Amino acid sequence: MNKRFGLRYTATKITLLIVLLIVAALTTGCGVQQRENAKARQKNYWDELDALWEKGPKSKDWDMYYETRLVEPHGDSDGAKSYDQTYYVSYTSKRVDGFEMISFINIPAGDSRSLKERANGYFNLQTNQVEELPESEGFMKLVATEHKDLALTNFIEDGTLAQKYPGKRVYRLVGKDWDRIPESGEDRERHRPDSPTKDRPGRPFREDWPRVFSDIDNTSGPLVGYDDKTKKWETLEPGK
Repeated sequence: MNKRFGLRYTATKITLLIVLLIVAALTTGCGVQQRENAKARQKNYWDELDALWEKGPKSKDWDMYYETRLVEPHGDSDGAKSYDQTYYVSYTSKRVDGFEMISFINIPAGDSRSLKERANGYFNLQTNQVEELPESEGFMKLVATEHKDLALTNFIEDGTLAQKYPGKRVYRLVGKDWDRIPESGEDRERHRPDSPTKDRPGRPFREDWPRVFSDIDNTSGPLVGYDDKTKKWETLEPGK
């Protein structure tokens, strides 16, 4: 074999070997990065959320329970795929037995705020809405007694009914009747094992909450009203 050719052949093999090693390193690096990204997406923030809740002022009057958690793909403005996390939770009043609202905490992937800032915003959003009502405890007692089968998610003030119900502030309760939710046939568990359970027939499992939320009609719930003169709450119309 020509000596010069042999040297070129050897150099070519070395070059190919270097290229293959670089490609292998890049591939391994990508694999590690993908695994790290997947691990980051799968991180469950419930312990952090729970700790923030317990340290906050709301925990004095409310219990918060973890219902379910979803991690869904979300396209950012730069076209990259990131993941948003949504935590479905329930707020149970410590002041009024039986009053509960179902809500959610959404953590956008592209949100630069701290977890504490984001979480406290959601904590306040739902509980403040109830607390700012006139005679809020009366509202909670009415819902807990006359509408206890409603998976309450929200309530909306309707100012268009002023003529039909003069002197009253009218609200539409938003949610879904437990009776209309298929029974699971199994016991539903709370996030905290030491918490009292308040299972109702037909109550869905944690993983069913996204379906319950997506199937809610904002115009079919009961109408309740607050009388400015008597300072009392009453049911004005049953749900459809």
